[in-house]
Amino acid sequence: MLVRLRNRWASPSILATAPLLSILLLGASGNFSSAFAQVQPDSTGAPPDTAVAEPPITFEPPVVTPPPPPPTPAQPQIETEEPMEEESLGDGLAGMGSLGFSIGAMKYLSGNELSDGSMRPILHGSFKYVLDEHWVLPLEGGWGWNAYGEGGGFEGPDSVATLAVVSPVTVGLDYRFQMNSPSVVPRVGAGLGMYLISIRSGRSEPSRDPVTDEKRKSASFGFYGKGGVEFMLKPTFWLNTDLMYHMVFSSDAESYPRGWLDDNASFIELRVGLNYYFTISGDGASEISGEDEE
Repeated sequence: MLVRLRNRWASPSILATAPLLSILLLGASGNFSSAFAQVQPDSTGAPPDTAVAEPPITFEPPVVTPPPPPPTPAQPQIETEEPMEEESLGDGLAGMGSLGFSIGAMKYLSGNELSDGSMRPILHGSFKYVLDEHWVLPLEGGWGWNAYGEGGGFEGPDSVATLAVVSPVTVGLDYRFQMNSPSVVPRVGAGLGMYLISIRSGRSEPSRDPVTDEKRKSASFGFYGKGGVEFMLKPTFWLNTDLMYHMVFSSDAESYPRGWLDDNASFIELRVGLNYYFTISGDGASEISGEDEE
C-alpha cells in the first residue's frame, strides 16, 4: 500500500504540480498567520481595539472682538468774535431808490444882464437810484429865478420887477465817499441837462426883444457839477446839502440882439433837502434798518 502511494505521488504528473501546490500552501499559511495575529489578545488579556481612532479634539478659545470705543463727545465750538468792520455809510443802500425835495438860493454869474439880478429861491424835486455803495444816479427837476428892477437893484427891460426864471431838468452821476462816520457821506457829482430860461416882464408876461420881437425864452443844453454832504437822520431818511454850479449854452445873439439871452448863462445854487429811501431791488432796506429777515 505504502509502496503504491509512494509510487503514485512519485508519478510525473504529481511531481509537476508540486511547486504550484507549495506556493498556494505558503500563501494560505501567511494569510492565516496574519488573521490569527489580529485576533490575539494583548499582554493584558484584553481583546484588541477594532474601533476607528477619532481625530484628537483641539480646543480653540473663542475670538472675542473688543467692543468699539464709545464715540468721542463733540467738543463745543467756541466761536471767536471777529473784529467787526465799521459799517460804511453807503452799505445797505444798493438797489434802493429815493424821492426827495430841496430848497435853496440861486444867483446868475454870467449872461450879461442876467448877472445883475438879486439872489432868489430855487426848488428841486428828485428821484435817485443807488447803483452800489458809491455810485448814485440822480434825476432832478427844478424851478428858480432872479429878480430885477424894483427891489432887485436893477430896472428890467420892460418894467420894474422883471424876473429871469430857469427850469433845469438834469440827469447825472454822484460818487459817495465812504467815511468812518456812520452818518455822514460826502459826495461829488456831475451831469447834463436841459435848461429853460425865460425873461418875464412884470413877473407874469414874457419879455420880448424890441428888435426881433422874439419872446425872450430859451431851451438850451447845459451841464452841472456839485459837491455836498449827506447826513443820516434815520436809516431811510437822509438830509443833504449841495453847492452846485450850472453852465447853460443859451447864447443866441441873432434872435436877441438887445441882450438878456445873447450870451451863455451860468448860475450857482446852495440848497438843503430831504430824501426818503425805499427798496426797489435787493435787500438793502433790511440791511440799512438793521432788521433781520426771517
